[in-house]
Amino acid sequence: MDYFFDDVLIGCQWPSQYVPFLVIEKCTSLGPSKAVFFRIGVIAYNLFIGFKRLSCPDSWAKHTITTFRWKMIQVAGRIVRHAGKVILKLAVDIKRLAVFEEIRGKIFELSLLWDG
Repeated sequence: MDYFFDDVLIGCQWPSQYVPFLVIEKCTSLGPSKAVFFRIGVIAYNLFIGFKRLSCPDSWAKHTITTFRWKMIQVAGRIVRHAGKVILKLAVDIKRLAVFEEIRGKIFELSLLWDG
């Protein structure tokens, strides 16, 4: 069975697991540049799944990359300088701010574990 780059990247849904390397090997017949682009996409996807499992709340386990980006990254904000400090003002509610803080705390704890 031949896999095409656009069909694999857009049309397939992998059930909350990492993308298998078998699919990557099938995509090398498309040409070296598309195969490299696809491999970078697979690495980015796998890193996101690992990030989600290690640092996000359990209720966010089934969020896709698009949903995560829509809920957490596409937030209106403004950088303000006041009294010699740089402050990031975010237009979010208290629940989302608590999730931000929880994720930052888990990332900080993980950084201490791997730091030695």
